[in-house]
Amino acid sequence: MAPESLRESGDSMSTSRSQAEPPPDKALRFERLLADLSSRFVNFPSAEVDQQIEQGLQQIVEALDVDRSGLAEFSEDGKEFIVTHSWAREGYPRLTGTLLSAEAPWYTGMLLKGETLAFSRMPEDFRGGGRA
Repeated sequence: MAPESLRESGDSMSTSRSQAEPPPDKALRFERLLADLSSRFVNFPSAEVDQQIEQGLQQIVEALDVDRSGLAEFSEDGKEFIVTHSWAREGYPRLTGTLLSAEAPWYTGMLLKGETLAFSRMPEDFRGGGRA
């Protein structure tokens, strides 16, 4: 009898007695996504870069099963932190153009100190963080 193998299907796990390959490792899939995204920008004309960034953010949202993703940059003087690109699932506002230094000064201050921040949900005091 063939050994049982686990196969991922949606949110549940099911068993099978087939010789199916094991489910791909999520971390490895994410690393491959990042490698694909990194290589994608090599040959694009500058006019298409913004669209490609937003498509990449969409892929990250879907891969990580989160509500939104975005990129932000500091102004040259380091006083302003502005979302330059964003993608969000339906029902969540995109934050493109949001001045994070005004909306979330603590967050901006921590990043200026070189801290890494990650949230499983947006802080209550972040005005731009809720559903649309």
